[in-house]
Amino acid sequence: MKKLIITCLCALIGLCVHSQTQYINPFIGTQGMGHTFPGACVPHGGVQLSPETDTIPHSVDGVYQKEVYKYCAGYQYDDTTIVGFSHTHFSGTGHSDLGDILLMPTTGKIQLNPGTKSNPTLGYRSTFRHENETASPGYYSVLLDEYQVKAELTTTERVGVHRYTYPKGEGNLILDLNHGIYNYDGKTLWSGICVESDTLVTGFRMTNGWARMNLIYFAISFSHPILRYESKDTSKRSLYGGFWRKFDVQHNFPEMEGRELKAGFVFDLSDGRSLEIKVAISAVDKEGALLNLKKETQGKNFDKVLAEAKSKWNKAVFSISVNGTEEVKELFYTSLYRTLIHPSVYMDVDGRYRGIDHSIHNAEHFTNYTIFSLWDTFRALHPLINLIDANKSKDMMESIMAHQGQSIHKALPVWSHMGNENWCMIGYHGVSLLSDAFAKGIPMDGKKALEAMVQSSNLTYYDGLGSYIEKGYVPLNENVSSASISLEYSYDDWTIYRMALMAGNAELANQYKQRAYNYQKSFLNGYARPRYKDGRWKEDFNIYETHGQGFIEGNSLNYSFFVPHDVKGMINLMGGDKAFIRRLDNLFGSSLDPSYYAHTEDVTKEGILGGYIHGNEPSHHIPYLYMWTSQPWKTSENIYKIIDKMYNTRIDGLCGNDDCGQMSAWYIFTALGFYPVCPGSDEYIFGLPQIQQAEISLKAGKKLKIQVCNQSEENKYIQAIYWNGERYTKRFISHHTLIEGGNLIYEMGNKPAETCFDKYSLPYSLSSEDNHRIIPAVQEQQVYASNLNLSSGYHIVLQDNRLENERLWLKKYLQNDFQLIENSQGKTIRLILQSSSEQKEDEYQIDIQDEVKIISPSARGIFYGIQTLRQLMITTAGQCSLPQLAIKDRPYYPWRAYMLDESRVFQGKEAVKSILDEMARLKMNIFHWHLTDDQGWRIEIKKYPKLCQIGARRDSTQLNGWKGNSFDGKVHEGYYTQKEIKEIIEYAQSLHIQIIPEIEMPGHSSAVIAAYPEFGTTKKQIKVPCSFGVQYEVLDVSSQKVIQFLHDVLDEVIALFPSPIIHIGGDEVKYDQWNASVAISNYIKKLGVANPAELQIEFTNAISEWLKGRNKHMMGWNDIMGNKIHEYNSAEDAIALKSKLAEGTIVQFWKGDLDLIEETAQKGYDIVNSYHYGTYLDYDKSRIPLAKSYAFNPIPAGMDKSLQYKILGLGCQMWGEQILTVESMNRMTFPRIAAYAEIGWVSPARKNYMEFLPALMRLVKFNKHYETGER
Repeated sequence: MKKLIITCLCALIGLCVHSQTQYINPFIGTQGMGHTFPGACVPHGGVQLSPETDTIPHSVDGVYQKEVYKYCAGYQYDDTTIVGFSHTHFSGTGHSDLGDILLMPTTGKIQLNPGTKSNPTLGYRSTFRHENETASPGYYSVLLDEYQVKAELTTTERVGVHRYTYPKGEGNLILDLNHGIYNYDGKTLWSGICVESDTLVTGFRMTNGWARMNLIYFAISFSHPILRYESKDTSKRSLYGGFWRKFDVQHNFPEMEGRELKAGFVFDLSDGRSLEIKVAISAVDKEGALLNLKKETQGKNFDKVLAEAKSKWNKAVFSISVNGTEEVKELFYTSLYRTLIHPSVYMDVDGRYRGIDHSIHNAEHFTNYTIFSLWDTFRALHPLINLIDANKSKDMMESIMAHQGQSIHKALPVWSHMGNENWCMIGYHGVSLLSDAFAKGIPMDGKKALEAMVQSSNLTYYDGLGSYIEKGYVPLNENVSSASISLEYSYDDWTIYRMALMAGNAELANQYKQRAYNYQKSFLNGYARPRYKDGRWKEDFNIYETHGQGFIEGNSLNYSFFVPHDVKGMINLMGGDKAFIRRLDNLFGSSLDPSYYAHTEDVTKEGILGGYIHGNEPSHHIPYLYMWTSQPWKTSENIYKIIDKMYNTRIDGLCGNDDCGQMSAWYIFTALGFYPVCPGSDEYIFGLPQIQQAEISLKAGKKLKIQVCNQSEENKYIQAIYWNGERYTKRFISHHTLIEGGNLIYEMGNKPAETCFDKYSLPYSLSSEDNHRIIPAVQEQQVYASNLNLSSGYHIVLQDNRLENERLWLKKYLQNDFQLIENSQGKTIRLILQSSSEQKEDEYQIDIQDEVKIISPSARGIFYGIQTLRQLMITTAGQCSLPQLAIKDRPYYPWRAYMLDESRVFQGKEAVKSILDEMARLKMNIFHWHLTDDQGWRIEIKKYPKLCQIGARRDSTQLNGWKGNSFDGKVHEGYYTQKEIKEIIEYAQSLHIQIIPEIEMPGHSSAVIAAYPEFGTTKKQIKVPCSFGVQYEVLDVSSQKVIQFLHDVLDEVIALFPSPIIHIGGDEVKYDQWNASVAISNYIKKLGVANPAELQIEFTNAISEWLKGRNKHMMGWNDIMGNKIHEYNSAEDAIALKSKLAEGTIVQFWKGDLDLIEETAQKGYDIVNSYHYGTYLDYDKSRIPLAKSYAFNPIPAGMDKSLQYKILGLGCQMWGEQILTVESMNRMTFPRIAAYAEIGWVSPARKNYMEFLPALMRLVKFNKHYETGER
């Protein structure tokens, strides 16, 4: 197996990337149910310039024309005529609109009607042949047989660019403003054309279709001057004529308006050059269209625009590189292409856009998007964007929030396009987008988003929502799709519950958690079923029928499986594991008679496998549900069948509507081997990979590399999964694990492997949320039947008097937290010191049955058990009880630290004690106290009184951190007396927390030099700096006075702090002053070292030796290793060539290449990992959100296993530059401190963010900051 893994890793390293766009075939899906278009666009562009092959209206005299359904994208591959080329299209929808601004090149006599498919010569349309048609990303061309015109198309984001090569002579261009997709008589409300010059035409059109009011302006420029033109309004409706009769408005009149307006322009093309046309569109105004035209295409010909379009596609598709069979690569990249079409840009280059209120708004700091087909795309498309393009997802979330703010209903989008809400389909899935994005670290205002979600979920007049809120289901009396709606509302409510957890709102979390269970009210005998307002169930009910049974685009057979947020609860409703497996087997193995979907337009045989309907979105997650069962391998079996039947590279290679990329996104995820069954969680469920290799480009240059070993047609079962070389047995993998980058390897085989997955590591289910889950999670837990009631009191029994401190804390906690009073008649709580050769010192056990026992080899272990007991306490209706259970628990890392920088901002004794209290609750054991720095000295040193008299005071404080340009003008001062230090140390010791002091040297010493200038390298008098950031002042380490000063200071520090470790900082030493100092230069020569970096190592080693003489270990930031990690020091100054750091030093990593950690471990040093990108609490929560904090791993990806023991643990850092008050300290500390505590305590395999969040909310009863702290 080891050989196999090495081979796979080598293959990953050798992944060769060619131009992926060569594998994209835009024609796939253009025949049959796919409803895609072959024309040109750029990624997420606002223009989709594509041919239309027929003009079938949506309705005639109010009667729906079924044939129009094929033309949702305007194009069907089996047609033989082209009507023209319009600039707006949907990709893959099952209803339609758009087809705006149609152009058609012709020759001969101008005809202003389109003709018919059977007789094209009656109008301007033309026949064509596929052998003369080409499509690739950003480009489309075709030869129009009737006119022998070669048409070529490309685009920018807002401009469609045409090149028409005519036979020599005169050529025509038809502009049809009445044409549209899903057209009907009267759809165009009004339109206008203005000939501004012989090379510029502007205009507009307003339609009333799926978008009730779609207003589009355009500006068209021509490479040749217009020779002449004519127009006609073909509307038969009587219009007011006014006094326009004095003009010949149909010939060469520059101002044209009408309801069915069409124009023909004639050009002299006798020079043989092609006619190039640029069509810019805007939803704002004519000026917007003209500006778009100028900014995006000025000075560019067709070829230049085409080259840019292809470059954009290459860049977008480059986000994922794959290897596999030729068919897999074509399928994969074509699917990826389709996921990059919508949502589409909907704003002008100046940021203006038409809002949902039809007012003009300006998109500040984001790009506004439209075409949100959310019933479809919340499932996989938007989760895919969250994975591969977080920045774009951020803009899309801003867009739907802007929509909600402008909406008269204050509702998030349901199905929106072109500044309109069309209310298509069901649910309020905008909440899913926000919840999923926030859970995956997309920056947003969580509280504002939660407010929008709550408003959307309480729109009582929308689709039976009022009754749902009242009854827990939508009555069939109110909506024919009531059962579907009820299930989807329940899921949506779950996403709000999770968002409330992430935003720290306990009240809303509890409310929506209850609503998330509403799905249960729509189940009868294991099947979802509609019911009436009076509670009765629908009779004469058929689980197979897709029409008239309370479901939309599906049936009860499929829709009953739509409980993605509580699969365990759903399994229980269906009779348990074995019954559930039989239900799934029956779904895939049965046959759905065509009569059951004969009356449902969106359900067709092409999209059905057995009884499973893959052609419609509600079923897309179903094959993955086996992963919650005892037969997880059946997920692979059925994915194999689905792809084999429903995904291929034929023109009709899509089994159903692509629905704005959802069908394609399903394939992308599935091909990579995992799928987001429940958006809003951060879990991807494993399935059956299709690719051989993949590389996904992530943020900050990180890469996710995937390799499939032993892949073949027969080997369709995963035998084992490896993550960064380690065996991985969970059935899911978290988003935050993947986005940190690493290597994911699947080993395949031809038989199910029962040992592949841990049977207990099931994916998330709402019903599986453990009410006894605490933070940090315990390692082992067995729950018994009931609870032990403590309401009558308790009494504590000590097995050893050495536990008196622990007894006092337990008594205090029970009284303060739960108002429980100790009395002799109460339940017994025994604290037992009991040594065992099998137990580690910090390990503890809890046994709660008729009494409570906490057992450990150490008082510290007993104390940890007491903290667990506090969180386990259940309080309901004035009663206090403990669950009867058994726990075995111990920390994973010995170093679990919180660092507080008080040198920059002095917070005071009470603030420190409050942090220590929270650390105790979370079983953190190291308080790293940063007491000295440039901006302040905070510890009394009796031998050097000016350190506090001068060094502890500054005149002002820089605002907004070290990049701020203003100051508060207020004196900031404060320090701890030695008496106060002792008090805090004694308090921490009682909580089993070790305090490690940090005394910065030789840099970050401005406060020292302000007090004692003679200790500085320049000897100049300075003030304590008011600004933050790295200062230039450095101690003169060549001076024996400085060394004696440091020894004296450390002597007093050592006398105060019992800690065996002293932190000496050592970071961010700027070498400028040393390089300019004659004394330092001479000292470097005397020592025989090469440069300032080696001088710092020699200085640090001398301090280390001195500390060893006092039985202390030295610790410092990784700058002391002599590696270049700062841009302000040159490589020749910063890289140590021969000097080596003293043995026994503990190195705290915060910056630099991650490989340096392994190099440091190889040299024998112990390491604390505090890398800034994952552990700095002063970083804004948009930069390090809670989920990213939780995903931090102290062991870097790929680190040699034999060296991992050198990682002692982690520290989270609260630097003081931007933390000017205790309130701001708490705001930034909470709730992330809990994430770091759990990382330090539990094994990586035990970590689970989905379980962590509900447990986090239960901490609110102890500390309000867990609720108010921004996530």
